[in-house]
Amino acid sequence: MTLKERLIALLEWTDGEVERWLDGLGADERAAAGRVDGWAARDLLAHLAEWEGVQAGQFADTLAGRESPTLPDDDTVNAQFFERNRALAWDELAAKAAANRAAMLAGLRALPDATVEAPPGPDTRPVQSDVLYGKVYHTLRHLSENMIARGEREAADALMEEGARRMAAIDDAPVFQGTVQYNLACHYALNDQPQRALSVLAGALAARPEMAEYAAQDPDFATLRDDPAFRELLNTKTV
Repeated sequence: MTLKERLIALLEWTDGEVERWLDGLGADERAAAGRVDGWAARDLLAHLAEWEGVQAGQFADTLAGRESPTLPDDDTVNAQFFERNRALAWDELAAKAAANRAAMLAGLRALPDATVEAPPGPDTRPVQSDVLYGKVYHTLRHLSENMIARGEREAADALMEEGARRMAAIDDAPVFQGTVQYNLACHYALNDQPQRALSVLAGALAARPEMAEYAAQDPDFATLRDDPAFRELLNTKTV
């Protein structure tokens, strides 16, 4: 399989997980209204839909050889997305989200293989990064957070672990493998699983020792900061 084919398969799987999550929402959860600083399920769906729309537009711009518009900072644009969608009925929002998921997938399909495989640079869009981090990891992290809030931690763990497995199959470069493991370690640390976090983080730092300095101040590892095992792990990578 080409890189583009692998990325398409990963997008299709991710979209299937979104559909599975949607199917599991009850009527009360679909009807609940959130706040800009406290999302309900509808706000999460709108957030994902809007970013997928942005990415679909960026892929279209890349195909046409034009610059994509510059967006405000994430907090500003996320607040704009919230306001834009808060009055939509659930069925309208779900239809918009489905359309944007389809548009992003179609946009990726339309890109030439050479464009998808081009490394990031001043004149090239990082298509692989857009898909893997801008869409797949971004989606899975938000879905897992919602699952945990609903008391479904085992399902959230399984989702993140399967996502990490599928992402790791995209690229066997040590830097990429280390990043995938680092992100999974963040998930465990954020959800009160220190031993699993430390075990996975050790593998991540074995592949990417330079990440130890970042991990030392990463808020995702705040709960581990006073753990002697965490400090020892970082010290062995920064000496």
